[in-house]
Amino acid sequence: MANTTDLTHGRARPAPLEQNLVRMGFSEPEARAYAALITVQPATAYEVAKTSGLPRANAYNAVTNLVAKGAVQPVTSQPVKYAITSPEHFFAQIAEDTRTAAETIRDQVAALAVPAGSDFVEVSDGRLALVDKVASLIASATTTLQAKANAGLLAPFRDALSQAIDRGVRITVVGSGDGWDELAALGVEIVPHEGTGSAPSVANEVVLTVVADAAQGFVGTFGHIHRGYSAENPSIVYTMQTMILHEIYLAKIISALGHDHLKANGLDIEALRKLYRPPTHGMRMAQEP
Repeated sequence: MANTTDLTHGRARPAPLEQNLVRMGFSEPEARAYAALITVQPATAYEVAKTSGLPRANAYNAVTNLVAKGAVQPVTSQPVKYAITSPEHFFAQIAEDTRTAAETIRDQVAALAVPAGSDFVEVSDGRLALVDKVASLIASATTTLQAKANAGLLAPFRDALSQAIDRGVRITVVGSGDGWDELAALGVEIVPHEGTGSAPSVANEVVLTVVADAAQGFVGTFGHIHRGYSAENPSIVYTMQTMILHEIYLAKIISALGHDHLKANGLDIEALRKLYRPPTHGMRMAQEP
Protein backbone atom coordinates (compact mmCIF):
# COMPACT_ATOMS: atom_id res chain seq x y z
CA MET A 1 0.00 0.00 0.00
CA ALA A 2 1.11 3.55 -0.67
CA ASN A 3 0.48 4.67 2.90
CA THR A 4 1.08 3.06 6.27
CA THR A 5 -0.86 3.75 9.45
CA ASP A 6 0.58 5.50 12.47
CA LEU A 7 -1.18 3.55 15.23
CA THR A 8 -0.09 6.04 17.87
CA HIS A 9 -1.98 8.91 16.33
CA GLY A 10 -4.53 6.97 14.26
CA ARG A 11 -3.71 8.69 10.97
CA ALA A 12 -2.04 7.77 7.71
CA ARG A 13 1.56 8.76 7.19
CA PRO A 14 3.59 8.64 3.96
CA ALA A 15 5.69 5.57 3.28
CA PRO A 16 9.48 6.13 3.23
CA LEU A 17 9.64 6.02 -0.59
CA GLU A 18 7.02 8.73 -0.89
CA GLN A 19 8.80 10.89 1.68
CA ASN A 20 12.05 10.61 -0.27
CA LEU A 21 10.32 11.44 -3.54
CA VAL A 22 8.82 14.57 -2.00
CA ARG A 23 12.31 15.57 -0.82
CA MET A 24 13.44 15.30 -4.43
CA GLY A 25 10.79 17.70 -5.68
CA PHE A 26 7.77 15.49 -6.31
CA SER A 27 4.44 16.81 -5.10
CA GLU A 28 2.68 14.55 -2.61
CA PRO A 29 0.14 13.30 -5.22
CA GLU A 30 2.98 12.65 -7.67
CA ALA A 31 4.89 10.71 -5.03
CA ARG A 32 1.83 8.62 -4.17
CA ALA A 33 1.06 7.97 -7.84
CA TYR A 34 4.66 6.99 -8.62
CA ALA A 35 4.89 4.69 -5.59
CA ALA A 36 1.61 3.05 -6.60
CA LEU A 37 2.56 2.67 -10.27
CA ILE A 38 5.75 0.75 -9.56
CA THR A 39 3.67 -1.97 -7.87
CA VAL A 40 1.10 -2.43 -10.67
CA GLN A 41 2.80 -1.27 -13.89
CA PRO A 42 1.84 -1.12 -16.64
CA ALA A 43 -1.35 0.50 -15.41
CA THR A 44 -3.95 3.04 -16.43
CA ALA A 45 -4.37 6.29 -14.54
CA TYR A 46 -7.59 4.84 -13.15
CA GLU A 47 -5.68 1.85 -11.75
CA VAL A 48 -3.10 4.21 -10.29
CA ALA A 49 -5.93 6.10 -8.58
CA LYS A 50 -7.34 2.90 -7.08
CA THR A 51 -3.94 1.67 -5.89
CA SER A 52 -2.76 4.99 -4.48
CA GLY A 53 -6.04 6.04 -2.92
CA LEU A 54 -5.91 9.36 -4.75
CA PRO A 55 -9.09 10.92 -6.14
CA ARG A 56 -9.32 10.06 -9.84
CA ALA A 57 -8.78 13.65 -11.03
CA ASN A 58 -5.73 14.03 -8.79
CA ALA A 59 -4.30 10.74 -10.02
CA TYR A 60 -4.74 11.74 -13.68
CA ASN A 61 -3.02 15.09 -13.04
CA ALA A 62 -0.20 13.40 -11.12
CA VAL A 63 0.44 10.88 -13.90
CA THR A 64 0.43 13.67 -16.50
CA ASN A 65 2.98 15.61 -14.45
CA LEU A 66 5.14 12.52 -14.00
CA VAL A 67 5.19 12.03 -17.77
CA ALA A 68 6.29 15.66 -18.16
CA LYS A 69 9.07 15.10 -15.60
CA GLY A 70 10.30 12.06 -17.52
CA ALA A 71 9.64 9.74 -14.58
CA VAL A 72 6.78 7.90 -16.29
CA GLN A 73 5.98 7.05 -19.90
CA PRO A 74 2.93 5.68 -21.76
CA VAL A 75 3.56 2.15 -23.02
CA THR A 76 0.19 1.29 -24.65
CA SER A 77 -2.48 3.38 -26.35
CA GLN A 78 -5.76 1.41 -26.13
CA PRO A 79 -6.21 1.89 -23.23
CA VAL A 80 -3.32 4.17 -22.27
CA LYS A 81 -1.18 2.42 -19.73
CA TYR A 82 1.89 3.79 -18.02
CA ALA A 83 5.17 2.46 -16.66
CA ILE A 84 8.10 4.15 -14.99
CA THR A 85 11.13 5.09 -17.06
CA SER A 86 14.54 3.67 -16.17
CA PRO A 87 15.05 4.67 -12.51
CA GLU A 88 18.82 4.43 -12.93
CA HIS A 89 18.82 7.02 -15.70
CA PHE A 90 16.05 9.23 -14.30
CA PHE A 91 17.42 9.59 -10.77
CA ALA A 92 21.02 9.83 -11.98
CA GLN A 93 19.95 12.82 -14.07
CA ILE A 94 18.22 14.39 -11.06
CA ALA A 95 21.39 13.88 -9.01
CA GLU A 96 23.51 15.50 -11.72
CA ASP A 97 21.11 18.42 -12.12
CA THR A 98 21.01 18.91 -8.34
CA ARG A 99 24.80 18.83 -8.07
CA THR A 100 25.18 21.34 -10.90
CA ALA A 101 22.55 23.64 -9.38
CA ALA A 102 24.15 23.40 -5.93
CA GLU A 103 27.59 24.28 -7.31
CA THR A 104 26.14 27.23 -9.22
CA ILE A 105 24.34 28.50 -6.11
CA ARG A 106 27.50 28.01 -4.04
CA ASP A 107 29.49 30.16 -6.45
CA GLN A 108 26.76 32.81 -6.58
CA VAL A 109 26.59 33.01 -2.79
CA ALA A 110 30.37 33.26 -2.54
CA ALA A 111 30.36 36.12 -5.04
CA LEU A 112 27.46 38.05 -3.50
CA ALA A 113 27.72 37.41 0.24
CA VAL A 114 28.95 40.21 2.47
CA PRO A 115 31.72 38.91 4.78
CA ALA A 116 30.28 37.99 8.16
CA GLY A 117 33.18 39.64 9.92
CA SER A 118 34.54 38.63 13.30
CA ASP A 119 32.11 40.38 15.62
CA PHE A 120 30.53 37.21 16.93
CA VAL A 121 31.29 34.18 19.07
CA GLU A 122 30.64 30.69 17.70
CA VAL A 123 29.13 28.27 20.22
CA SER A 124 29.79 24.52 20.01
CA ASP A 125 27.98 21.88 22.07
CA GLY A 126 28.97 18.27 22.70
CA ARG A 127 32.35 16.69 23.26
CA LEU A 128 32.90 15.66 19.63
CA ALA A 129 32.12 19.17 18.40
CA LEU A 130 34.59 20.65 20.89
CA VAL A 131 37.31 18.16 19.97
CA ASP A 132 36.81 18.93 16.27
CA LYS A 133 36.95 22.67 16.94
CA VAL A 134 40.18 22.48 18.97
CA ALA A 135 41.80 20.09 16.49
CA SER A 136 40.94 22.48 13.66
CA LEU A 137 42.38 25.41 15.61
CA ILE A 138 45.63 23.55 16.25
CA ALA A 139 45.83 22.52 12.59
CA SER A 140 45.45 26.15 11.51
CA ALA A 141 48.34 27.44 13.64
CA THR A 142 51.38 28.59 11.68
CA THR A 143 53.61 30.38 14.20
CA THR A 144 52.42 30.19 17.81
CA LEU A 145 49.95 28.20 19.88
CA GLN A 146 49.36 29.01 23.53
CA ALA A 147 47.05 27.18 25.88
CA LYS A 148 46.00 26.76 29.47
CA ALA A 149 44.83 23.31 30.53
CA ASN A 150 45.56 20.14 32.42
CA ALA A 151 47.25 17.23 30.67
CA GLY A 152 44.07 15.20 30.37
CA LEU A 153 42.29 17.90 28.39
CA LEU A 154 45.10 18.06 25.83
CA ALA A 155 45.62 14.30 25.55
CA PRO A 156 43.18 13.88 22.59
CA PHE A 157 45.23 16.39 20.61
CA ARG A 158 48.63 14.74 20.92
CA ASP A 159 48.94 13.98 17.20
CA ALA A 160 47.68 17.42 16.16
CA LEU A 161 50.17 19.08 18.52
CA SER A 162 52.98 16.89 17.20
CA GLN A 163 52.15 17.87 13.62
CA ALA A 164 52.06 21.54 14.60
CA ILE A 165 55.53 21.26 16.13
CA ASP A 166 56.75 19.60 12.92
CA ARG A 167 55.43 22.66 11.05
CA GLY A 168 57.56 24.89 13.24
CA VAL A 169 54.78 26.14 15.52
CA ARG A 170 55.97 27.20 18.96
CA ILE A 171 53.60 25.69 21.53
CA THR A 172 53.46 26.89 25.13
CA VAL A 173 51.03 25.47 27.68
CA VAL A 174 50.28 26.75 31.16
CA GLY A 175 49.73 23.36 32.74
CA SER A 176 47.96 22.25 35.90
CA GLY A 177 48.59 18.93 37.61
CA ASP A 178 50.79 16.06 36.45
CA GLY A 179 51.08 13.91 33.34
CA TRP A 180 52.95 16.30 31.07
CA ASP A 181 55.96 14.13 30.20
CA GLU A 182 54.59 12.86 26.87
CA LEU A 183 53.72 16.30 25.52
CA ALA A 184 56.98 17.75 26.82
CA ALA A 185 58.85 15.00 24.95
CA LEU A 186 57.19 16.18 21.73
CA GLY A 187 58.63 19.65 22.21
CA VAL A 188 55.67 21.36 23.88
CA GLU A 189 56.89 23.91 26.43
CA ILE A 190 55.07 23.20 29.68
CA VAL A 191 54.91 26.13 32.11
CA PRO A 192 53.62 24.86 35.49
CA HIS A 193 50.63 26.89 36.63
CA GLU A 194 51.76 29.44 39.23
CA GLY A 195 55.20 27.88 39.12
CA THR A 196 54.15 24.58 40.69
CA GLY A 197 51.35 23.19 38.51
CA SER A 198 48.78 23.92 41.21
CA ALA A 199 45.07 23.78 40.39
CA PRO A 200 43.45 26.14 42.91
CA SER A 201 40.08 26.27 41.14
CA VAL A 202 37.71 23.62 39.83
CA ALA A 203 37.91 25.40 36.48
CA ASN A 204 41.53 24.26 36.16
CA GLU A 205 40.25 20.69 35.85
CA VAL A 206 37.64 21.23 33.14
CA VAL A 207 38.43 24.40 31.17
CA LEU A 208 40.65 24.43 28.08
CA THR A 209 41.79 27.74 26.60
CA VAL A 210 43.71 27.90 23.31
CA VAL A 211 44.93 30.80 21.16
CA ALA A 212 46.48 30.30 17.72
CA ASP A 213 48.69 32.89 16.01
CA ALA A 214 47.16 35.68 18.14
CA ALA A 215 44.26 35.50 15.66
CA GLN A 216 41.87 32.78 16.84
CA GLY A 217 40.79 31.82 20.32
CA PHE A 218 38.83 29.02 21.97
CA VAL A 219 37.66 28.43 25.51
CA GLY A 220 35.60 25.39 26.39
CA THR A 221 34.34 23.35 29.29
CA PHE A 222 34.82 19.58 29.36
CA GLY A 223 32.81 18.72 32.46
CA HIS A 224 29.16 18.02 33.27
CA ILE A 225 28.50 19.78 30.00
CA HIS A 226 30.67 20.16 26.94
CA ARG A 227 30.39 23.64 25.54
CA GLY A 228 32.94 25.78 23.76
CA TYR A 229 33.23 29.34 22.48
CA SER A 230 35.37 30.30 19.50
CA ALA A 231 36.21 33.79 18.30
CA GLU A 232 38.34 35.70 15.84
CA ASN A 233 37.33 39.12 17.12
CA PRO A 234 40.60 40.96 17.84
CA SER A 235 39.48 42.29 21.22
CA ILE A 236 38.29 38.89 22.45
CA VAL A 237 41.38 37.08 21.18
CA TYR A 238 43.63 39.76 22.69
CA THR A 239 41.95 39.32 26.07
CA MET A 240 42.32 35.53 25.95
CA GLN A 241 45.95 35.69 24.92
CA THR A 242 46.80 38.36 27.48
CA MET A 243 45.38 36.10 30.19
CA ILE A 244 47.59 33.22 29.06
CA LEU A 245 50.67 35.44 28.66
CA HIS A 246 50.27 36.85 32.16
CA GLU A 247 49.92 33.30 33.47
CA ILE A 248 53.21 32.49 31.75
CA TYR A 249 54.94 35.59 33.14
CA LEU A 250 53.67 34.89 36.66
CA ALA A 251 54.74 31.24 36.55
CA LYS A 252 58.20 32.15 35.28
CA ILE A 253 58.67 34.79 38.00
CA ILE A 254 57.51 32.44 40.75
CA SER A 255 59.77 29.66 39.46
CA ALA A 256 62.75 32.00 39.40
CA LEU A 257 62.22 33.67 42.77
CA GLY A 258 60.47 30.93 44.72
CA HIS A 259 57.38 31.15 46.91
CA ASP A 260 59.41 31.71 50.08
CA HIS A 261 61.17 34.74 48.63
CA LEU A 262 57.87 36.20 47.44
CA LYS A 263 56.25 35.65 50.84
CA ALA A 264 59.18 37.34 52.53
CA ASN A 265 58.47 40.39 50.39
CA GLY A 266 54.74 40.42 51.07
CA LEU A 267 53.71 38.61 47.89
CA ASP A 268 51.99 35.49 49.20
CA ILE A 269 50.03 34.01 46.26
CA GLU A 270 47.45 32.38 48.52
CA ALA A 271 46.88 35.63 50.39
CA LEU A 272 46.52 37.54 47.12
CA ARG A 273 44.06 34.94 45.86
CA LYS A 274 41.90 35.27 48.97
CA LEU A 275 42.02 39.04 48.73
CA TYR A 276 41.13 39.48 45.06
CA ARG A 277 39.45 36.34 43.72
CA PRO A 278 35.63 36.24 43.91
CA PRO A 279 34.34 33.28 45.97
CA THR A 280 32.57 31.78 42.95
CA HIS A 281 35.52 32.21 40.58
CA GLY A 282 35.52 29.39 38.02
CA MET A 283 32.49 27.64 39.50
CA ARG A 284 30.07 28.56 36.71
CA MET A 285 32.45 27.09 34.12
CA ALA A 286 32.03 23.66 35.68
CA GLN A 287 28.27 23.78 36.20
CA GLU A 288 25.38 23.21 33.84
CA PRO A 289 23.65 26.41 32.73
